[in-house]
Amino acid sequence: MCGLLIGVAVQAPGAPIIGMAHTLGLLESVFMLAFVALRPYLYLSFANAWLFCGLTIVSFYCNFIGISLTVITGAGAGMYLPPWGSYVTDSPSAANFWVGFTLNMSSAAVAIPLLLVGGWLDQRATKPRLQGWMFYISILLTIVFLALTFIPNLLG
Repeated sequence: MCGLLIGVAVQAPGAPIIGMAHTLGLLESVFMLAFVALRPYLYLSFANAWLFCGLTIVSFYCNFIGISLTVITGAGAGMYLPPWGSYVTDSPSAANFWVGFTLNMSSAAVAIPLLLVGGWLDQRATKPRLQGWMFYISILLTIVFLALTFIPNLLG
């Protein structure tokens, strides 16, 4: 829902990005509604449930904050391809740093589908090894994916 609220900044420097922000807000809302609908058919261990909640909160809110900063400041951090690239600036600035940081942090969402598949495969809570593997693989996948998104920024 927060992604939909970005539309209030219609005269902001990055206002043409608002369409993308609305789309992201809708996609995240649909994802959460799908999770709620499927929740009775999923089993997540205590650790996986906390990991799922943490990854969802961090990735979705970082996405929202990054897009909001882009809309308000016009900073793109080199993340936007045409046609949006013409509406944002990639010059070194604090705003570009924070846009890049928050949008890179939103990539933590890559492990969420893996946790959901593991929860669906273990519907009756009979496979503790599967839950353990899903937890460790999700943590590793999150670390690797965040490293892959941050390393080019650190090198360049």
